[in-house]
Amino acid sequence: MSIHFSIRLFLSAGLSIGALLGAGCNSDAWWGTGPGADAAVTTPSGVQTGPVTLVYTLTGDTGPTNVSVSFSTNGITFQKATRASGSEGTKNLTVSRIGEEHTFLWDSGVDLPDARASSVFVRVEPENGTPGNTESMALHNKRFLATVENASSGRVRLYSLSTADGVLTFRQSISTGGVDPYDIIFDSGYFFVAHRTSNNIAVLKLDEAAESLSVVQGSPFRGDGAGAKYLAMDDSNHLFVSNGGGGTLTIFDLNTSSGALSLNPNSGASAPGCRSIVVRSSRLYVASETAGEILVFDITSTGELLQNGSSPVTGGDLASPRAMAMFGTRIYAANVGSGTICGFNFQGSGDLSPIGGTPFSVSGSGAEEIVRNGSKLFGVNGSGGNLLALTVDAFGVVGEDTASPLAAGGPSFTVQSAGSVVVAGTTTPKQLRVWVLDAAGALSEASGSPVSAAVEIIRMALSD
Repeated sequence: MSIHFSIRLFLSAGLSIGALLGAGCNSDAWWGTGPGADAAVTTPSGVQTGPVTLVYTLTGDTGPTNVSVSFSTNGITFQKATRASGSEGTKNLTVSRIGEEHTFLWDSGVDLPDARASSVFVRVEPENGTPGNTESMALHNKRFLATVENASSGRVRLYSLSTADGVLTFRQSISTGGVDPYDIIFDSGYFFVAHRTSNNIAVLKLDEAAESLSVVQGSPFRGDGAGAKYLAMDDSNHLFVSNGGGGTLTIFDLNTSSGALSLNPNSGASAPGCRSIVVRSSRLYVASETAGEILVFDITSTGELLQNGSSPVTGGDLASPRAMAMFGTRIYAANVGSGTICGFNFQGSGDLSPIGGTPFSVSGSGAEEIVRNGSKLFGVNGSGGNLLALTVDAFGVVGEDTASPLAAGGPSFTVQSAGSVVVAGTTTPKQLRVWVLDAAGALSEASGSPVSAAVEIIRMALSD
């Protein structure tokens, strides 16, 4: 090959002879640095709130790189995303041919406070590389808190709640049409309220734009049990009611378009001592307080409940489980008669296997409700008037935080948490007490807390 032909090849590649001669044998300029890393971002599942965890990979043959992270509410115009405390940095990040995983914690509460955006995108862009975007995801930094009045005549009070700073704003009070209300849940755009004496279920439709509730036609809907108290919904729009007075489970079918409930023909399964109920996949888990066990039912496509072969679960030092909370692949049950919480791993068969170290001791006794937020569990212990703050480690072990318990200001039977906020409702003080959760998991009372509720609060639910 002649030297003239070789030079023509280099020139056709866009390199000048001067650049080649001046680069030196050890210079990257001789071969060219090539493209930077390629970024691929995993879209978080579900509705996001507050700090959003974004996992991404950097793939390529380059050395460490810097990235920039931005967000968009339309997929076109992007703005710099605020890095939350505790997040991995964005400088000198490792890259490899098989892909190096990194995590960015986006403080969406700073960038989009009080937002209820149905379509948000986040982009990770390596220097001189190829950016990667999430798919569209919902972000709700404002949610709606519905509280149930502790009175014979059923009433619900609606608030808007900032999940970034805990600001609560009262919106509406509305009658449920039932007697002696208790539990409330949110699903498919509706709040559902169970009534212990009238044994019916009220359905209230949420209008997000108007920030108001309206009663669904035909509500409240009559059940077939006694002492309707706890509620749960599955992904097939079956509403389950735990009837504490009669030890049975009522099953309703929900019409998601109208909000109407119809009694399922398979309703009325026996569940002695039933209290809190939790749905996971196609199974219903029922806390049986009087028997000291957890009942397990398989849910058929028609909503029928069939007793699972592992039922009842009696291990793990279950004694008097009343409140339960699902935690990914685990479930926790609080014994109301003692200061302990039992933890279990879900098994593929529907069985529950005790987590090593269970039961876990907590301050006081009488846990009435426990809820999850990230790696935390929060509970309230009724007449004890305390909020319990607990941290769950990677193995499922529960430990009480140093600052726990925190005073709720009076008897508290209900707690909710989302984003960076924890709310406890009280009865005789007639207040809502609000705390803000920092990146280290510590709680501090929110500005303006406690908030006057004007009425005694027995139960609450948060919208998505």
